[in-house]
Amino acid sequence: MDVLSLIHILPPLAGVLSAVGIVGAPERHDLTHSWPTPHDHDGLAEARRALEDRVRAEFEHDSGATDRAEVDRAEVDDGEADRPIEVASVLSCRYAGQGHEIEVDDVQRFGTVHEERNGFSLPQTPVEVIALRAFGERRSPVSPIELLERCLLYTSRCV
Repeated sequence: MDVLSLIHILPPLAGVLSAVGIVGAPERHDLTHSWPTPHDHDGLAEARRALEDRVRAEFEHDSGATDRAEVDRAEVDDGEADRPIEVASVLSCRYAGQGHEIEVDDVQRFGTVHEERNGFSLPQTPVEVIALRAFGERRSPVSPIELLERCLLYTSRCV
């Protein structure tokens, strides 16, 4: 592709749009923990809660707070209270002997989800839990639209 072709593809102020996308994107943390005993599902609920707590701790660490009360005060002081942290977790599961996993919210639902995606289930085959994944998001304090409006206002002053 030559340079003239790119002119028609790239929008004006492409760098600004890229920066807006980065700044306006939600803050996100992901953690994955291997499950050491794929056939033994005892303790999964506790492990999921612990991993979700670790994700929350990542947000706390980013805020510079040292304890939960300080985090709560910081959220009120800097406007983060209206930007709640949403945390969830999933399990990477597979039938014993398979080489790929499917993420599910509950081991008991694995057969149903597997059948929906692959057209079959293996009810007599043990389900292995391979990993737990927790993730959390908090929206940006500034919306992408607001950022674009600020950029356009600023660039119109410079012209």
